[in-house]
Amino acid sequence: MVTEDDVKTMTYLKAVIKETIRLHPPAPLFIPHLSMEPCEVLEGYTIPAGTRVIVNAWAIGRLKEHWENPNEFLPERFSDAGDVELKWTTTKKDFRYVPFGSGRRMFPGIHAAAATLEIMLANLVYRFDWEMPPAGDEEGGHRYDGGVRIDCAHEGEALLGPEAGVREEAPCVLPLHSAERLGHGINGDLV
Repeated sequence: MVTEDDVKTMTYLKAVIKETIRLHPPAPLFIPHLSMEPCEVLEGYTIPAGTRVIVNAWAIGRLKEHWENPNEFLPERFSDAGDVELKWTTTKKDFRYVPFGSGRRMFPGIHAAAATLEIMLANLVYRFDWEMPPAGDEEGGHRYDGGVRIDCAHEGEALLGPEAGVREEAPCVLPLHSAERLGHGINGDLV
């Protein structure tokens, strides 16, 4: 089992999480706010008092002015080799990366959420073998044999199964992709 101490050294895992959240923020549109007084933003544009303002975190994460190849999944942006130094912080005023909000209204559980994401993903990667399904005759040229289905951003899908050493001591029951698909447990029981 991967522990919190193990995760501290997993810089690429953290980069993958940050890049995933940059492209797919948990709340793509922030909660609307009302401008209490006129305020000047973006090269002299004035937002009048009484205007409802909605911040688009999804679009901010894809701005060409801030991100090279903004629509590509490149975790290296956030790794030691990358040129982007962004941390889970509530004090730094870097508005290139705002998946959890910013300033006074930033999500207060950001550090707990980040730690949970890191430990959960590390354990999923550690405990399961991940592979692309074999080519088949079903839609998309791939075959689906049951189990957990992960829809990929690009072509195909991924299949996962518990690794052999973990199967007996920690059987997992994961929700199926749809109610029509049934999987079989370790002893052949329907789950």
